[in-house]
Amino acid sequence: MNFSDIVAFARWLWRDALSPAQACLLKAAYGLPLDRAERAVWRRYTGRSAFGRYHQHRPDTVVAILGRQSGKSSRIGATIALYEALVVPHDIPAGERLAVLMFAPVIRQSTFALTAEKLRGAPELAQMVETDVSSAGEIRLVNGIDLVTFSSNPAHARGRTAILAIVDEAAFLHSDREFDCNLPELLESVRPSLLVRHGRLVLLSSPGDKSGPIYEAWQNRAEDPDTLVWRAPSAEMNPGIDAKLLERERKRGASYFAREWEAEFVDARNPFLPPESIDAAILPRTVQLAPAQSDSAVFAGIDLADKRDDCALAISAIRTVEGRRKVVVLFVKAWKPGPRGHVVPDVLEQMGEICRAYRVGLARGDQKSMSTAEHILGRFGIRFERVITDGRGSEPMYRCFLGLLNNSDIALLDHPELLAQLRRLEEHTGDGGRFRVAGRRNSKDDLAVSAVLAVSMAADALAQPELNITVLDLDHPGAQVGYVKHDGTIVGDGPERWWHSI
Repeated sequence: MNFSDIVAFARWLWRDALSPAQACLLKAAYGLPLDRAERAVWRRYTGRSAFGRYHQHRPDTVVAILGRQSGKSSRIGATIALYEALVVPHDIPAGERLAVLMFAPVIRQSTFALTAEKLRGAPELAQMVETDVSSAGEIRLVNGIDLVTFSSNPAHARGRTAILAIVDEAAFLHSDREFDCNLPELLESVRPSLLVRHGRLVLLSSPGDKSGPIYEAWQNRAEDPDTLVWRAPSAEMNPGIDAKLLERERKRGASYFAREWEAEFVDARNPFLPPESIDAAILPRTVQLAPAQSDSAVFAGIDLADKRDDCALAISAIRTVEGRRKVVVLFVKAWKPGPRGHVVPDVLEQMGEICRAYRVGLARGDQKSMSTAEHILGRFGIRFERVITDGRGSEPMYRCFLGLLNNSDIALLDHPELLAQLRRLEEHTGDGGRFRVAGRRNSKDDLAVSAVLAVSMAADALAQPELNITVLDLDHPGAQVGYVKHDGTIVGDGPERWWHSI
């Protein structure tokens, strides 16, 4: 098949249904010349500055981070697959075959499925098919090239000499046994297959959260000239998307819409806490608050760990912030594990010292090292109670925290790690509607758990009505010596005997 370049092929393949942004991405993927308007598009979606220069260079790796219905599997994935297999010439020795490898979490609506559909639908392409066993994940072409699809299991990626590898939804490839990202291991298996023929790698994906190889590729987008990283929203890549659909999708939530349609990386895929509510609760430039004599009821949330996770402590109390009583997070700290994990008694001793300085009366945590916590904290005058901090039993404390946050009844420290962990909390609903809130996969949530626990403990104290008891000097009728607040705070300069008589 003879076409001047991939854009000409794409226009023929899709009957001119190709947007300017899709055409520009395909041009940049092959190092073709861009006109002035296209260079502006290239700068916008590759994150370059206004003075960034486009160089005509064919990258070895293309990472396309696109919103839903932007044509990533069709206009980009299937077009590149068919162009490499049918148009680009390849020297294939007798008796050998080359492959275009395609990986996807789900075969339906994958690049392979759309490629197979195009091969069957166009007579000019159908005659290039030697054997179609797409139901088994393979199509053999008469020119010695095989189109093959696999699951995301890295073991399936070995053994073929490939001219191209395409990975669909690369940010969402996960192992079967654990929810860990499979992409790094998959790429390690694929690269040897590409080396022999200088094959290309194309990663197609919607953005996930702010972690993993796809996010790192975007963060490091300007460092490797052999890698093109392109991120663009759905409406720009596919202007034909129904505006009413986008409006309905926007109502499903800001974080969801940003991730799925605007191609924005988010802190959490299904955030439990509204990001705007977290931002509104922050005490700017305040990472810790000192103990205060007016803090009569002080609470501590403790998250203990043994090996890989951090141990964490959060302390809260009721204070007045900008004329309003709120639950204020006063202090947070995390303890990193050593080479052999934590020495829990030592950690608890340090927590006890801190809690005593803040005059904490009650601490709560889960069942880990419960008896040790009761014994050690008890020596500091702190009562320790065991609560459930994970799964269905933890729902009340998380719902309490969410309600207080949305009602602007919480003041949070401007502590970067605490805020990051709170933003990463995701709500999961398991079988039977089981409730669970946790940090996203492979991320820490220990500070967040301890803060949620400490805040929920203080909720009852916040609910008590403001009550002032006026203290009068009975020897001098009409003279107010001071008053005592509902929390025991003494205000005034009267004789000590009046405070003892309350």
